[in-house]
Amino acid sequence: METVIDATRLLPGAIATRILCDAGYNIIKLEDTEKGDYMDELSTGASNFLNHGKKSISINMKMEEGRNIFYKIIKNASVFIENFKAGITERLGINYEKLIVINPELVYCSIKGYRSDPELPGHDNNFTALSGIDHVLPVQIADTGSGMYAAFEIVDHLKNKDYSKITVYMSDIPLLFNSFSLFAENNTLNGEFPNYRIYNTENGKIALGCVEQKFWDNFLMAIKRPDLSTGRLDPKINSTIENMLLCYKSEQIIEMGRKYCFPVSRIRNRNEIIHELNFGESPKHGENTFEILKNNGYSKIEIENFKKNKAIK
Repeated sequence: METVIDATRLLPGAIATRILCDAGYNIIKLEDTEKGDYMDELSTGASNFLNHGKKSISINMKMEEGRNIFYKIIKNASVFIENFKAGITERLGINYEKLIVINPELVYCSIKGYRSDPELPGHDNNFTALSGIDHVLPVQIADTGSGMYAAFEIVDHLKNKDYSKITVYMSDIPLLFNSFSLFAENNTLNGEFPNYRIYNTENGKIALGCVEQKFWDNFLMAIKRPDLSTGRLDPKINSTIENMLLCYKSEQIIEMGRKYCFPVSRIRNRNEIIHELNFGESPKHGENTFEILKNNGYSKIEIENFKKNKAIK
């Protein structure tokens, strides 16, 4: 089992190591002895979902004793992932150039913000703005996309025994998500056209996705309005379609989609989704420190001394 030391905070690294954890990797969250990962403060549920199944070790990386503990652990690891601001890894002594000497077969992954301005801090809406998205999205595509891309790169480097440094820039990611909107002469996938939008039904909402004319015609056949065939991209008929769908339950429309073959799905509510998910809790701050240190050859007395010296929590 490959061991991954995850020194990241918040979403991007958590998503990368969630993917790796689900694939069977042993994920150890490296947290400081003060606050640790503050993802739990933002959302306990999201923290549990992204971090369950991982382990947590709390080390004071500002102390030489703490760094030496970390160096011993990194010798037995396969992957190190971090998302610190520029200059922090050098200051802590955990930069690529340092760690690759300690462990020449270490895959080192950095998730950074701006490719062109590494000193400038940023969050998801800052990075999406660079790709031309002029409003705040309810989902974090730069965070999620960079985490997914990092996981892909890590697996690829491990497979090919490539120990060159991986750097994923969050500012690059939203362009991939916004590519159609950016380059399309007429973006018909923005929810303004009748064939591709959200509709109310008698008991909830559905998402209709009839991009192709054949699916649109199948949909119209289902609701018995083939006369609207030429209106696939005509916003003037949005209300007409809406009023018709209000006469159906969402389950009926889904069944129509199966029978007549057109893309449609029910929009599930938050509580329903969470209820169906089955996962445990994220590890408490430093919960597995003793276990991890013991597995790396430290005695109980040594560990107690580390704690007494505040090198660990």
